[in-house]
Amino acid sequence: MTTTWCLILALVASLAAALPQPQEVKEPKTASNEAMLIPMEVCYDGLGCFSTGGNFYDLVQRPLQLLPQSPERIGPTYALYTRRSIISGQSLVYGDKSSVEKSNFDASRPTKIIIHGFLENGSEDWVNDMKKALLLHGDYNVIQLDWSRGNQLPYTQATANTRVIGAMIAQMIVWLEAEFGASRTSFHLLGHSLGAHVSGYAGERLPGLARITGMDPAGPYFEGTHPEVRLDPTDANFVDAIHTDGDSLLSSAKLEGGFGMMEPAGHVDFYPNGGKKQPDCKQNPIISIIINGIVEGSKWAVACDHLRVLPLMTSTVMHYQGDYKAYPCDSYENFKAGRCATCGSTGCAFMGMRADEWRPPTGTSGVRMFLDTTGSEPFDIHHYAVSVSISDVSDAKKQYGDLYLILESETGERSSELTVFSKEYMYPGDRRTALMTSPDSVFNLARITVSWKHRWVLAILTQRLRINRIEIFEGLTEKRSLFCARDVSIDSGKSITLGRSNAC
Repeated sequence: MTTTWCLILALVASLAAALPQPQEVKEPKTASNEAMLIPMEVCYDGLGCFSTGGNFYDLVQRPLQLLPQSPERIGPTYALYTRRSIISGQSLVYGDKSSVEKSNFDASRPTKIIIHGFLENGSEDWVNDMKKALLLHGDYNVIQLDWSRGNQLPYTQATANTRVIGAMIAQMIVWLEAEFGASRTSFHLLGHSLGAHVSGYAGERLPGLARITGMDPAGPYFEGTHPEVRLDPTDANFVDAIHTDGDSLLSSAKLEGGFGMMEPAGHVDFYPNGGKKQPDCKQNPIISIIINGIVEGSKWAVACDHLRVLPLMTSTVMHYQGDYKAYPCDSYENFKAGRCATCGSTGCAFMGMRADEWRPPTGTSGVRMFLDTTGSEPFDIHHYAVSVSISDVSDAKKQYGDLYLILESETGERSSELTVFSKEYMYPGDRRTALMTSPDSVFNLARITVSWKHRWVLAILTQRLRINRIEIFEGLTEKRSLFCARDVSIDSGKSITLGRSNAC
C-alpha cells in the first residue's frame, strides 16, 4: 500500500471517528448535537461564541462539523525562553501576574510565538531548533505554545479546536498588553500546519498584530474555504506563508497530494520547488527510521514534504544572509522556463525570516513567489536565468540533447558543470530560456564554458551545434551578462570558453 493511500485511510478513519465523539460544551443554541450537518453554536466566557454555521458551514470542504472543546479541556501552556533562559522554559499563565513578573519576559523586546500542528506538542525537536535559532538571531521573547491536549484524533475535532486556541492566544496577548505594557505590534506568530490557522484565528482578534508566518498551512478542511475559516492576509499587518506540501488530500481528484494547501494565504506566498514536492523527500522508510529513530523516522517517511518547511524556515533564521530570494511568477512551470527572472514592479522577497523586508505596492496581497532549494541544510541555492540563441546560419541543423555551462567570476571563482536544459530540441533561429541553479556562489561573471551532448540514438557522424549568443541574469545580484559566440560550431562532447561582451 502506498504512503499516499495510508495517509488517506488515516484521514478517513479520523473523520469516521468524529461521529460518536461527545462534545464537552454547553448545549448548542441552534440545533441538536446529534446532527453534525446542522449548524451548532457554543459560547465560552471571555472568548465569545463559536458556530459551525455561516462561512464555516461548507459541506464540500468541511463535510463533518464539530464544535471546539472548552478552554479547560484544551488547556494550552506557554513556555517562555529568552537569552537569559535558553534551556529551561518559564511558564506564563494567563491571569497570573506573578508568573510573568518572576519570568524574564520583557515587554520592550519583540515576541515570537511558535505554534505546532496536529498530533504534536510544544517540545518537538523542530520547535526547540527554531527557538534556539531565533535566540541566536535576536534578543527576543520566544514562547513555545503547547496545545497537545486539543490536537489529537479525530482530525475534525483538532480543526475545530484551532478556533479556541487562536482566541486564547489573542486573549493572552491582550492581557500582556494591559498588565505589562506589551504591544501586539511587536508580536510574530509562527504556526505550522494547523498552527498556521491557529495564528490566523488569533490575528483576526488582534487588529494591528505585527506578523504571522504560516509554515505549510494545513490543507484538509481549509483549502478552498472562506477567508474567515483559514489564514488570510487580513489576520496581521504582514502575513507570509511557505508552501511545501500542496494539493490537499481531500481536494485531489486522484487521491494524491499532501497535507498542505496551494491556495495563497498571505500578502506573499512562497512555493519552494513548486510547493508540492521537496528534493530528497523520497527516502526509504527503513533508512529514515534508522537515521532518525522510530518516532521521528516514521513521521518523516510519511510527511517529509509537509515537515520540510520546518528546517527550511529555521535555516532562513540561522543563515540570515542566505540566498532564499524568491521571484514573483504566475506558475512554477514559467519560473522553471526562465520567464520570471526579474522582480518586476511587485519586487522579489526573501523567503522566511527576511520576508518582511519586502516592500510591495500598497494593497498588494496573494503574491505567489517561487524559488528552488537543495534537499539539505541550509537549503539555499543560486538562481540564474539563461537565454540561449541558436544560430540560424545556412549550415545550422536541428539538434537534440543537453546543454551545459561552467560559470567563472571576475575574481576566479568557478562553478561545477551546470545543466541549462536536458533532452531538448534546439532548432536553428531558436531563442531558448531556462532557469539554471547552482550551489556555488559565482557572481559578476567574466567567462563561461559551454558544452553540449547529443542524444540522437542512431547518430553516426559528429554532431555539431551552432550558437550565436548566451545571456545570463544573476538572480541574487540582478546583474546581466552577455556572451557572444558568433555562430561558433561546437562538437558534441566538446566545449568552448566565451568572455563577457558589451554587445554582439
